[in-house]
Order: sequence, then structure tokens, then C-alpha cells
Amino acid sequence: MSVRTGISLAALLLVAVLGASCSKGLAPKDGGGGGGNLSACDLTEPAVVGEVFGGASTSEVGGAARNCTYPVSDGSAAEVNVFYYGTASQWDGIRSGYVDNRGGVTDVSGIGDAAFNPNDFGGYEVVVRSGDVVFAVSVFSGDPSDANLHNIAALAKRIANDL
Repeated sequence: MSVRTGISLAALLLVAVLGASCSKGLAPKDGGGGGGNLSACDLTEPAVVGEVFGGASTSEVGGAARNCTYPVSDGSAAEVNVFYYGTASQWDGIRSGYVDNRGGVTDVSGIGDAAFNPNDFGGYEVVVRSGDVVFAVSVFSGDPSDANLHNIAALAKRIANDL
């Protein structure tokens, strides 16, 4: 099994574990509180992803795992995923799902109200609680370099600040 397939399966497993506890609404980008009927693709824009990853992204594709995929050309990553996992009240359950199913977590400071990396994927995925929104940013392919690690954190910070 390829790394990409394994990571995709891990993401789908996490969604299945969290599915019963997560709501479908997002807080609006303007910080107007919970509610709404937004999707993961509402958390950021293709141009922002392209800018952060040093390339160009002009499209976004909603996925089956509460994710939005951003193809990036000429950047440090070929594809970036942003996931919407739920609301702040669900943070403990979401975190427990990662602890139980993804080898634990490592806390990350300086991103949103709270953040962590899953131990099975390290800095190539960061899960963030910002305001009333829990989201994740990950890269499944591309350059396995410090640049991608920095860019994942930078995009997560930007999304958290924009919520």
C-alpha cells in the first residue's frame, strides 16, 4: 500500500470515528459564531493555498472525508487538503479519536486556540481549534521537506486567523 493510500484510509477512518459526534455547520469566516451550512472549502481560497505553498492553485474540490482538496502547480506540495471536523465543543472527542486511532498526538503552540500533530503523520498534518471551528491541514504528496512542514503550519495559522 502506498503512503498516500494509507494516509487517505487513515483520514477516512478518522471521519468514520468522528462522524457520529461532528455537526455539519461551520462558523462563518467573519467570526460570527457557530451555525451556517458551510463546507471545508469555505475555510480558505485556492489563491491563499497557492500563495502559502509557493505555487498556483486555482481550484478546489470537495471530498468525501469532510475535506477540500487544493491542487497546487509549481509549489512545494502537489496537493493540499483542508478538513472540517466540528465545533470547539467536540475538540476533546476529536483529539481522543486521534489519540486512539493515530498513535497519539503532539501539541503544537502558536496556531489557533489549540493545535496538535498526529503522531503517525507528524508535521505533515496539523489539527487546529480556532474559535468555534476545528479543522486540519495536511499534505499527502509533494516535497518531504522542512518547507512543506513550514507551509502546512503557515496555512493553518492563516485559516485560524481568518476565522
